[in-house]
Amino acid sequence: MSNMIIDTHAHLWPDNYLDRLEELGSPDISIAKQMNASDSLDDLKHRFNNMKSAGVDRQILSATPQSPQWGSPQESLESAMFINNSYTN
Repeated sequence: MSNMIIDTHAHLWPDNYLDRLEELGSPDISIAKQMNASDSLDDLKHRFNNMKSAGVDRQILSATPQSPQWGSPQESLESAMFINNSYTN
């Protein structure tokens, strides 16, 4: 019986999510944009290759530290729903 290896500290932020946070007042998302942690085909291929090389079977994705806390309460809710839906689609 083999054990599944799970990376519990992984980030993925679609560019349009980061753009939204920036528009709503997030002070600095430039580091996140430079991490190659988007949902682009190139970034995903790179991610999956790294996972395979490291023997990682799954990743638990987290929006933090690019949390959906910017803008009005309604805009924050919409941002949270946007990133959650991005992870499930």
